[in-house]
Amino acid sequence: MNVNHFLINSLLERWRSETHTFHLPHRETTVTLEDVVVLLGLPINGDVVTGPTTVQDIFSTFHEHLGVIPPPTMIRGNSIRVSWLNTTFQQLPPNANNDVIAQYARAYILTLIRSILMPDKSAVRVYVMYLLRLVDLNVVGIWFVYIVA
Repeated sequence: MNVNHFLINSLLERWRSETHTFHLPHRETTVTLEDVVVLLGLPINGDVVTGPTTVQDIFSTFHEHLGVIPPPTMIRGNSIRVSWLNTTFQQLPPNANNDVIAQYARAYILTLIRSILMPDKSAVRVYVMYLLRLVDLNVVGIWFVYIVA
């Protein structure tokens, strides 16, 4: 892949983080959802995923939806270390019932969210707010159809 460093530097010089736009000679512009569709081929059809962004009681949220309570050292604010998820949910126990299978699926999807769907520079932590969207795994399947389609 050839990288045009001159073009990248030119764009970086014109980026205004306070407005999330590029200031170009002809006018101000920004990356839109339509740009994402065209550039990445990801559809933006369907329902919007919304809800609270903070969790009031993180320990009870984990106990209720993952069946375990993480050590306080693994939690910072409203995020959990992905390494703890990977270690704790490494292998599905034999004879697991549907509830345990759902808990392991939620943990796995959380790691996918952090590593593939919404990565950042660190990829060390994932926000617990995503766990609240994974309560009903039947609905989650619909979201992934939109992402992969």
